[in-house]
Amino acid sequence: MAKGPWDVKFEEIDTPVKVSGVAVGAFAAICLAWLALADSALERGIAGIAALLCILVLAWGLFWVTRERAPSTSVGAMTVQVAQTEVVEDTIRSSGQVSGPDGTYFYVGRPPDDWRVRTMTIREFIVEEMGTNDEVIVGQATGPWPEQEILVMQSPTAAKLRPRPAVTTCFGRELTTALITDIKLQFVVAPLIRAQAPLFVDGTLEENFVRAIAPFSMSGVVRMVRMDRGRAKATGKRQWFAEFEQQVENVDVNGILSPRLTIRNSVWAVEGDVHDYMLRLTHTDVVGAESQDLVRLTRILSDLAESFTPLTPADKDRELSRIKSRADAAFVQSAQARRADVLAGEFVLAVTRFGGKDLSQPDVLLAAHQQFEVFAQWREHGDLELSRESGGEDADVAALFASLASARDGDLSLFKASLEKLVDTYYDDPAAAGATEPAAAIPDPSGST
Repeated sequence: MAKGPWDVKFEEIDTPVKVSGVAVGAFAAICLAWLALADSALERGIAGIAALLCILVLAWGLFWVTRERAPSTSVGAMTVQVAQTEVVEDTIRSSGQVSGPDGTYFYVGRPPDDWRVRTMTIREFIVEEMGTNDEVIVGQATGPWPEQEILVMQSPTAAKLRPRPAVTTCFGRELTTALITDIKLQFVVAPLIRAQAPLFVDGTLEENFVRAIAPFSMSGVVRMVRMDRGRAKATGKRQWFAEFEQQVENVDVNGILSPRLTIRNSVWAVEGDVHDYMLRLTHTDVVGAESQDLVRLTRILSDLAESFTPLTPADKDRELSRIKSRADAAFVQSAQARRADVLAGEFVLAVTRFGGKDLSQPDVLLAAHQQFEVFAQWREHGDLELSRESGGEDADVAALFASLASARDGDLSLFKASLEKLVDTYYDDPAAAGATEPAAAIPDPSGST
């Protein structure tokens, strides 16, 4: 049974704070007695003020003492409260620490022995989560950093969700899905790469945090219920926090119909000296028959989040220089891989922009000439290639660029005729620009393997 703020035993008065509280309480009682026995208005005023001050001090002390009894995870300004329980919990505080994937830049508390602790790549994590090795499906889910290493801590407890067609709902709406899903209670730590594509310049913690939580927000089947910011207790570094939840009704959980299940994902972005980090905590409110199991597991997950501490490497400047060099190389490789695709798409856009305009107007024709001169300059670098399925640059496209030579001498008639023909071609056959190959995988500037 949980203790109330006034449920205090005398044997528990064993600290200076508690002794001081008793002394203040006793003095308050004396002041109240003085107030009752005072003969003059002045005495009653002094006694009343003294008693009031003592009561305020006593109330403040009781508030802080009882507040310490409720287990919580303080993350700067963010606090995840956990229900009180008298169950003796297997917390992480006596279980040591686990270093990050590189063994250098952070540590985190070690969970109980029956938890699974692994270092794995994002791709390996997605394959395990989705249960498939299909390259297309996995590639879409892994994002640009498939080989980035992450730290995963998983509880042996999991919730297997089996939907009931036309019966299972999400936030009260029919949930169209036939997949049986395992919801694992887990804690994940991943480096939050500062230099993001396409420019690979360092983004702010806030910018990269928004990118990290975008998949949750854009899924349409989860709801953000909280967003906050603060500073880590251990380091004083900045961090952001967001909590998402999904409410599923009338779903089979571990073979038993659950009228309502809430799946929660808490995400932190934590500032570091060399890397920033993303922490993700996943849990549900249905883990078994015993509600105390939920309290214990939630406490462990919360303690893991609280224990996370970024570290500063001894060779910080050298490491930052190494990361910048890799980001520079990643930009060059990425730019070369995607340049042709970007310019090809922009070329199609530029052609269609003039499709509804009167090219007989001198100002419109001049604007078109100026626009396609820029494409001609890119083309001279060999980076612009538009082709049909038969291969090679389209004849109409080649004719347009050839007409620019006479246009530079002031004769725009050939350029006008070539552009009009190209516009008609694109409207008749939008695929005339040809299909471009997808850009190559964006390299990882952090250097993780």
